[in-house]
Amino acid sequence: MPFDWGEVALWSLPAGSSVAVDGRFTTAYPQYLLDESWRFMRGGDGWSDLLTRYPTDVVVSARSQPPSQLLRDDPEWTYVYSDPVAVVFLRRVPSQAAAIARFHDGRFTYDATPLDPVFPALARGADDGRRASAGGATPGAPDSATLATAWSGP
Repeated sequence: MPFDWGEVALWSLPAGSSVAVDGRFTTAYPQYLLDESWRFMRGGDGWSDLLTRYPTDVVVSARSQPPSQLLRDDPEWTYVYSDPVAVVFLRRVPSQAAAIARFHDGRFTYDATPLDPVFPALARGADDGRRASAGGATPGAPDSATLATAWSGP
């Protein structure tokens, strides 16, 4: 996942989820991990080392970055989603087998509910008045917990 998306992912994904790197950059990550992350995002020599060194079953890549094509061509990964900004891949491992089967059967569901434009922490109830000044929540928009379950499907 691009580092500038990592913090939102940490807020939105289920507890126990992790990202390779996020916007905290050098304050939270050692240089060797940052180097591996950049190599992955650039698609350079050893680009996939990050995926084998750390348990990785889901990759979210910017469409503009090389992993979006490199993983599409990799038989160990299955493409399951894309939009104008991002591409999502699942590793072909037992923990992802049910989701991949739903995708191939046409039963992989995507939450099309409009997203609340307010940062996910505020959607969790950490309201200090900013929601009102931001125009309030979008009626019917999911909170971050709902977004986190979008991949689980029926």
